[in-house]
Amino acid sequence: MIVIVTLAAMAAMTILISSSGIALRIAKQSAPLIDAAMEVKYELSLYHLWFEELVQQDPTIDREQVWQHLNQARWYANAMLEGGENQEGQFQALDDPIPRAMILKTLDHMDRFESVGLNRLERAQSSLAGSREDQRFDEVFAEVIAIADEAETAVQQNMAAQVRQFERLVYILGAVVILIGLAGGTLFFLFERRRNAHYDLLLESREQLGREQKLLKEAQAFAHIGNWTLDTGTMKAVWSDEIFRIFGIDAKDDVGPEFLSSLLHPEDRDPVLSSLLCAVEDGRAHDMEYRIVRPDGEIRWINCLARQIQDESGKVLGLSGVIQDITKRKLDESQMQESNERLSRLFEHTDAIAVQGCDKNRRIIYWNPASESLYGYSEDEAIGRQLEDLIIPDEMREQVISAIDAWVEEEKEIPSSELTLRRADGSQVEVFSSHVMFRNKNNEPEMYSIDVDLTELKQAEAKVRKGELVLNSVFQALPDLFFLMDKDGTIRDYRAQQTSALYVPPETFLNKRMQDVLPPAIATQFDDNLAKVNTQGGLTTYEYSLEVPQGPRQYEARLSRLPDSPQFIAVVRDITGRKQAEVALKNSEERYRTIFEGAPEGVWLIGPDHQTLEVNQRLCEMLGYQTDEMIGRSPLDFADEENQKIFRRQMERIDTTSRRNYEVDLRHSDGHNIPVYFNAITLHTDRGTTLAAVAFVTDLTGQKAAEQVLRRAQKMDAIGQLTGGIAHDFNNLLDEAASRRKIDP
Repeated sequence: MIVIVTLAAMAAMTILISSSGIALRIAKQSAPLIDAAMEVKYELSLYHLWFEELVQQDPTIDREQVWQHLNQARWYANAMLEGGENQEGQFQALDDPIPRAMILKTLDHMDRFESVGLNRLERAQSSLAGSREDQRFDEVFAEVIAIADEAETAVQQNMAAQVRQFERLVYILGAVVILIGLAGGTLFFLFERRRNAHYDLLLESREQLGREQKLLKEAQAFAHIGNWTLDTGTMKAVWSDEIFRIFGIDAKDDVGPEFLSSLLHPEDRDPVLSSLLCAVEDGRAHDMEYRIVRPDGEIRWINCLARQIQDESGKVLGLSGVIQDITKRKLDESQMQESNERLSRLFEHTDAIAVQGCDKNRRIIYWNPASESLYGYSEDEAIGRQLEDLIIPDEMREQVISAIDAWVEEEKEIPSSELTLRRADGSQVEVFSSHVMFRNKNNEPEMYSIDVDLTELKQAEAKVRKGELVLNSVFQALPDLFFLMDKDGTIRDYRAQQTSALYVPPETFLNKRMQDVLPPAIATQFDDNLAKVNTQGGLTTYEYSLEVPQGPRQYEARLSRLPDSPQFIAVVRDITGRKQAEVALKNSEERYRTIFEGAPEGVWLIGPDHQTLEVNQRLCEMLGYQTDEMIGRSPLDFADEENQKIFRRQMERIDTTSRRNYEVDLRHSDGHNIPVYFNAITLHTDRGTTLAAVAFVTDLTGQKAAEQVLRRAQKMDAIGQLTGGIAHDFNNLLDEAASRRKIDP
């Protein structure tokens, strides 16, 4: 009996020890699998979160970093199927076909999730709006998370089933231990010790599960994604904390369809509730984007995915789903659409910017109207042809092909530059060309060139250069000095025909105040005139004298402000020669006036238009007029009709003869004629044109009277002689008659 009891006790002890080992193995196997299921959801959430940052082109995020999370999620899923080991522990492969099927389904959805993500990333990199790709990406993410949730639940249920089986075994073995007495007590003690170790391990797993759940909540908060379930029997819903944050309300237990309905945007309420009802009744997936109205009045966009929850018999238990806040995405899509529309309007309706797009083989895929105007090819003519066959000159052809190939293959960007390209008619056109590279939805590179016609700019530059050359030539031709100055008189630039004409060398006055260069008295004069221009504007002119190596010189300075500028310009001219000429002219005029007014004869200065320019006092006295009565009048006004004929004949000769002498009668102011003698001289310019005529007028009244007396005396003498001759002839006739009478008595 003792042997039997002993053998039974030993057998029971062996069974208990084996059972304890099974419990430990269950705990060791199940806890890492639960951790792996949580890690799958955690890594997927991080992939979704960092993927959004990658799409937004965050410079701190790269593609490899994002895909690492997706690959890590795949590793944990495969470890649950095939076993594996990492720094977190060893994973035993799942035996239960149900969780294995869920894990396989999760892996399939991961591949789908990656494919949708790649399409979305390609559209984002090509700067093309992709709201459908964004929506599809979020939908697939919600689906894969939901499936991962189901896989995790299946693993937990598998673990719970094994634990329950183990507990039943423990109870049976406990009864055996009680029956076998002390041996059973000993075995029970051993079992309890093993069991405590098992519970410690379970407690540690639960704590780890809590940490994983906390990380999952943080990931949901980062991604603005929350999960929910609806029990169709009680019509009660359970929301995650993130959903409450999205809706802007405090967490509560009483959540149902009515509560959700109150938060929906009025325009979206009916279609949303109808879609949820269809999901419950016929199993159709609920996948909608719609608006909610938070209690503070803010409107947000959400994406909601839901599907049926069924028991093993297929009975509908409720709905399970996820909600994601997509407000930022909607705003980005709206801004992107507006940006695309603005760019489209800009490129399609501007004549100033020519845009051409080509694929990696340099075939034209885009040709805007400005390109038609600039290069002369219509859109139909350009699309599909090689870029180098259209606008690239022959000498640039190979260089352009190599540059584009290097950008496509090695990402060597083509810098912006000025280019001389070719129009359809073969003529050249100068443009400033910039280039950008995009990738289309198929991840194929596309290059766009943005060209600005430089023709008018080049013409303007040439005109400016010509103007500068002309201006420099003018500066060299003019004797003036030019100074460009700041508001305070600081000299910034100058122009001078010869530096020897400057008061001091350029290095002495450049970037210094004019007031500090000139002598004090002249500096004060400059200051006063500069202040005058500053306050009154316009142009001010003043004169001053300077002692230079050539001796004392006189200068005229003109100050004025440049238009739309705080700077001033000073034009300084050496007027020493002019001043000397003015003095000489004044002296000459004084001598001329002395001679003009002191002449004993009348002096008459007549312009080329035959109008009186000036007369001296002797002529005025001769004709009985005041000076102002004669100025501006023609000599014809001072002659009768017969004498006007004489004047006209002489006027016709003014351009062909240099000197004319003639007699004419002038009419005195009282009406009688005065015989005068005109000694007229024509004055010419250096070019030979008639400048004026000056006539010296001599009064012949006395001379004519003397001539009249002389003519009378001569006439009386002639009459006496004639009378004597007649008497003599008469006497001869008488004598002849008398003789005849004597012959013929």
